[in-house]
Amino acid sequence: MDSPEQHEMEKRIASELHRGDLLMIRDRACRITDAPSHFKNGKHGKAKVAGSAQDIFDASKSNIRFEFSAKESLWAPVATKIDYLVIGIGHEGSSLGLMDVTTCVTRHDISLPDNALGKEVRKMLADDEEVIVTVQSCIGRNLVISCKKDVSNE
Repeated sequence: MDSPEQHEMEKRIASELHRGDLLMIRDRACRITDAPSHFKNGKHGKAKVAGSAQDIFDASKSNIRFEFSAKESLWAPVATKIDYLVIGIGHEGSSLGLMDVTTCVTRHDISLPDNALGKEVRKMLADDEEVIVTVQSCIGRNLVISCKKDVSNE
């Protein structure tokens, strides 16, 4: 895994994890999908926390099971979500031209997902609608996670 200094991360104690929290598991940013189970001290050791999580950038992968010592200190990535106005699609049809709706800064380094969400964005653009996409950024990766019609100009 990249060192925590390269990406915005925070330390979390395993016993304080909840459903929906982000956590680094096997070098992937994951969201906990079920409430972690807490196991008391057993005859062979310390209290444990177990549960399952899902990669936030590839939800099609199956759940990742985890088990940690209850007092273990873990790295949790910090995710941000930013709304962008879609200003175009690149020549090859996969990269988006985006403008931050608050700062008006443009970027062209985010790919249009090849799924139902990507099809919805293409359809809205084909219908000459202004489209706002929400991009989730975490550990140096970006993913379009939602879209909606821009109603601010109506």
